[in-house]
Amino acid sequence: MSAILSTKDKENHGTMSLRQICFRFLSIVLVVITIYEVYYQQINSSSEELRQQARNGQKSSKYKSLTSKNFSMGNLALPGIDAESPVLSLKSLKDLVNTSRIGPLEYWEEALVSRKPVVEILEKAGIKVDLELLYRLPKWSDVADLYGSEPVILGTEHCEAYRKRIPAELRTAAIAGQFNTGTNALAMYFGQNLRMRENHGTGFAANVPWHKHGWVDLRGKYDFKPPKNVDQVLPVVVVRDPYGWMQSMCESPYLLNGHWHGENCPNLQNSLRSSTVPATLSLGKRLQHKRSWDSLVNVWSEWYGEYYDADFPRLMIRFEDVLFHTPKVMDTIRECVGGSWANDGFIYQTASSKGGKKYFEDIKPQSSMISAIIKYGQDNSHRRTRNMTTADLKFTRKVLDQRLLNAFHYKHPDELRK
Repeated sequence: MSAILSTKDKENHGTMSLRQICFRFLSIVLVVITIYEVYYQQINSSSEELRQQARNGQKSSKYKSLTSKNFSMGNLALPGIDAESPVLSLKSLKDLVNTSRIGPLEYWEEALVSRKPVVEILEKAGIKVDLELLYRLPKWSDVADLYGSEPVILGTEHCEAYRKRIPAELRTAAIAGQFNTGTNALAMYFGQNLRMRENHGTGFAANVPWHKHGWVDLRGKYDFKPPKNVDQVLPVVVVRDPYGWMQSMCESPYLLNGHWHGENCPNLQNSLRSSTVPATLSLGKRLQHKRSWDSLVNVWSEWYGEYYDADFPRLMIRFEDVLFHTPKVMDTIRECVGGSWANDGFIYQTASSKGGKKYFEDIKPQSSMISAIIKYGQDNSHRRTRNMTTADLKFTRKVLDQRLLNAFHYKHPDELRK
């Protein structure tokens, strides 16, 4: 009897063990399924977040590790691709997306195609573009919507007459422009790339003799830099989108003073007095050259309008073209004055163009080539109209010189593609 009970107990014990094994197996399966679902949701969420950040031009915090993966078109390095390969293949792009687990592939294909001209600019400057930088770059359609797809240069019809009238050894192309228009960057491009062989100097100067920020009426009256004979100088005037320019002036006003710079800058109108807010510029060692304008908008319209209407030869170029069409702009300036290239290849200015002078210590770090392209190649979060009220926008549209907007292909905010 005891032998029989013992056998039954063993059978019952074996049966319970089998149930336990099945239960544990099912539990493991459920856990695996749950983990897979969570992981799948995270991947989808991450991909959607990445796409949304790409559309908004935001920096990713989740994919910082991608910066070590050199990713680009043309001759830039890509994991699994020969750096000398002239074309990025669809297969290579697909492999990278699958490896990085940040799909979908269609998004990255579109990102490459829509940003190709911008990527090529950075390529030529020797900048390697990774995935994170790629989706932060502006689409070329955004750049073209703001500024058009080709550079705008005014005054080239006077170049031949200038060359015939001024001997090569006396010719000088010299920079003029308001604050925050890239005059320092242009000066560095001059120094690195252009020469006037017949001139003992370079023939390309960072300042017109009457000061690069000086107004036209100071020509021949204020001897800030040589030469004294202003007729031998061809001013190269840098103009910039007025809306973006006002926002940069709010960040760094330099010597342009007034109550317009403060809270809610650009403060174009005094809401309490229903009047404009003047801006004043003083130049000279004793600040003896002083001028005031009714508002920041008036500064842009009148300062550039006087160069536009000038009766002496000058070139007028756009800040944005120095950024997006650099070699074309430099070649036009070089040809206009009869200069030559200083090097076999073009040298790009990729770092900040601001020097370490004491005057700039309290000014925030200036844009590098990459940050400038990202910032000024698109109008994210209505960058150009920040802090501007409806009254400010109406006032700006009324006061801005429409001739200049048309000539330089600049647009009011409501004229941009939605």
